[in-house]
Amino acid sequence: GYFLFHFCSPELIVCLHFISHQKRNVFINSRCCKSMYSVTKALFYSLAFSDLATGLTQPLFVAYLLGVAWDNAWLYCTVALPFSLTALFFSMVSLRTLSTIAVDRYLALHLLTRYKTVVTVKLIVAALVLGWLISAFCTVSIFFNFKFAKIVVDIVIFICIVTSLYCYRRNFITLRQQKLHVQALRSFQVEHYRKSLKSMFIIFCLFLLTYIPFFCILVFVTIEGFGSTSLFILDVSTLIVMANSLLNPVVYCMRVQDLKVEAIRVIHSIFFCLQVIWCKKEVGPLP
Repeated sequence: GYFLFHFCSPELIVCLHFISHQKRNVFINSRCCKSMYSVTKALFYSLAFSDLATGLTQPLFVAYLLGVAWDNAWLYCTVALPFSLTALFFSMVSLRTLSTIAVDRYLALHLLTRYKTVVTVKLIVAALVLGWLISAFCTVSIFFNFKFAKIVVDIVIFICIVTSLYCYRRNFITLRQQKLHVQALRSFQVEHYRKSLKSMFIIFCLFLLTYIPFFCILVFVTIEGFGSTSLFILDVSTLIVMANSLLNPVVYCMRVQDLKVEAIRVIHSIFFCLQVIWCKKEVGPLP
């Protein structure tokens, strides 16, 4: 525990500020992008907020590592439960949102011109609210029946992953085989859709790569029990999970053109304001 805290906690503290700044940029940029469809905005808002909240749990993780490093049982027991519950809740929200995005991309490709009439903002908001409620139910049920909560969490995770993989597989197969009608191609931007599909698939793969080690070691610890080695591996896998909140905004801004342009504009305006403030300090008040 001390080894992990000594080498990782400075990076965690630095990343906390960077993650918060990047996520605020995603919120601001999504609001400023007038060309972005309202359904897409709602999905981005949910995913960005859940990632932001996951990143903001890092101080609890640092406090947890402090409790381990200082052998402080009170600090460890005080922080471990809130950190675990908040991390579980927002991680499940992220996974549910990613699966909703996968289904949305599937419907966009297969409904084509009927997509905007079938998939409305109200429908997406209802699906997102349902995802948040399911995540809250799974988190709260831990207090009443841990085994039941674990089964429900495993079922939800399995359904979300399988649904997402199926939707992305069908989408890529359809695009590869060029099954779109010629008439629909005129009103459906295939290349733009292909790029957005790849972007969201990258985010989904990053989620799996960062969360699967954590879930695997968690299952192992549940079956075999806790040990010094398993606790260390669990802490390392938790750190990898936290890195997901850092990687997602980078992918957003690099892959989504509207967000990339707005991010550059926001960052440029921030640096310009800082430069003006610095110049005023250098010159000083006029006589």
